[in-house]
Amino acid sequence: GVQCLMRPAVLVLMIVLPVAMDAATFYVDFAGGADTNSGVAKASPWKHIPGMAGCTGGCASTVLAGGDTVIFKGGTTWTGSFPWDVQGGQSSAVTYTTDHSWFSGSAYSQPVFNRKKADMAGGMITSSASYMVINDFSVINCGNQPASVSEQQCLVFTNTNNVTISNSTFQTFDWISVYFRFTSPGSYNNFTFTGNDFSHTSNAIWIASAQSNTTVHSVTISGNTFHDYHDNMVGGTHGKGLHYYGVPSSDSTQYLDGMVY
Repeated sequence: GVQCLMRPAVLVLMIVLPVAMDAATFYVDFAGGADTNSGVAKASPWKHIPGMAGCTGGCASTVLAGGDTVIFKGGTTWTGSFPWDVQGGQSSAVTYTTDHSWFSGSAYSQPVFNRKKADMAGGMITSSASYMVINDFSVINCGNQPASVSEQQCLVFTNTNNVTISNSTFQTFDWISVYFRFTSPGSYNNFTFTGNDFSHTSNAIWIASAQSNTTVHSVTISGNTFHDYHDNMVGGTHGKGLHYYGVPSSDSTQYLDGMVY
């Protein structure tokens, strides 16, 4: 007889997953770069980065995204590029950092961001974006010498989340070196300051709110050095490593918690 072998039907499903765009790495050299370059290799760096004053060409048409990395050439000084409005990511960070194998001079040193002692009340480096890492910078000369109480803030972040500032040097000659201000109600999270050196300021980090229902959570201060504030102690100011305040101070809906020092 003839046997009929019945096999179970096999249904093969092909599941197509969305493919994420690859993160990009950009290179920037103020001394030897040009914004008409591609910016994606050490041999063809940009002069500026998107958001910097003076950014043109391919630099100006590029929008950074979470996961991107920007490498600044060591031993190079940025001037005439401010204010710099730093771009961030949506759910992951844009990282602004260095490569210690890429530098000018005989040995590696941090890239320098120098405002040339010109007071900028609005901030030399600013951002309203979230999700960013700033690592291994030297930020100097935001304010004038001798100091005066008219000098304001050097780095100013407005209504931001998820910001890390690490391994950087701040000699700002300014009232506040790094200022986080919150002007819209909300819950703001994850601020990390680690391995930095702050000097020649009267206040290293301020976190401030002037809106009801504004809360700041998870602030970590670790491995930083705060020293030599004396030349900016003018007009009755008193030196601080980190200062938080809400206005009015009686408003219990404004507060900071989750502090690790």
